[in-house]
Amino acid sequence: MLPGLGSNLGVLGFVRGFLALVVYALIAGAATVATILVSQYFHGIWVPLAFGAVFGLLTGFWPPMRGVAFRGGYALLTASATLLGWASSQPPVPQSRHLWLWASVTLLVGLGLFVVGYLRAKRPLAMLWLLLLVAEATGVGHFSGSVASAGNMVRWLEAVLHLDASLVNAIIVPLRKTIHFGFYGLVGFTALQVARGAKRVRWEAYGTAVAFALAYGSFDEMRQWYAPGRGSSIYDVMLDTTGAAVVCALIVWRSKR
Repeated sequence: MLPGLGSNLGVLGFVRGFLALVVYALIAGAATVATILVSQYFHGIWVPLAFGAVFGLLTGFWPPMRGVAFRGGYALLTASATLLGWASSQPPVPQSRHLWLWASVTLLVGLGLFVVGYLRAKRPLAMLWLLLLVAEATGVGHFSGSVASAGNMVRWLEAVLHLDASLVNAIIVPLRKTIHFGFYGLVGFTALQVARGAKRVRWEAYGTAVAFALAYGSFDEMRQWYAPGRGSSIYDVMLDTTGAAVVCALIVWRSKR
């Protein structure tokens, strides 16, 4: 290898990862605008569906995930799983009386297509990491609802752990922010493993992982707009993305590729 070529490739990988992050952010922003416009007619049900569509676009940037079965199946799987998590924290919306049945059938169809695409891939990704990303999205869909509101957490800490009310009020905010930071660090770590499985170089994989955390955090805050007792904040999105960025940076710096 020519002198300095390795470092130049590292810089190039970082630039490509950064540009990918910008593209993903633009896609997420467009989906956010569409979601805001459409959700006023669907009472928030479009939020998880748009999230699944964003996932389909995100995974389209990975060379091993090509074709309708692989990419489309993963988008359906993510959208339906997130919708089930979304619906499990509130009553089904009036326009979707059979929401659970419809989402469950779509989940099975998406999973079937995803498995077919995975088996046909020439360079298959790590399936377990991809499915863990779906599970994490489902958790975001559920816990960003009213079930995980600050009030419910306060009551749980008081009732289950028998903590004093003054102590609970003192720790509730830093506790919730720590959970945000740690969970999105896990999201970033999971996405980083998938990106590395797609043969992305170190910093390009880093950009992809942080983009996923940004997409998750944006969905999380959008979801909270439609949940009683919850509120959305751009600062939480920044905290979520920072958690993923820090965890992934530590991993990438210690990695050899």
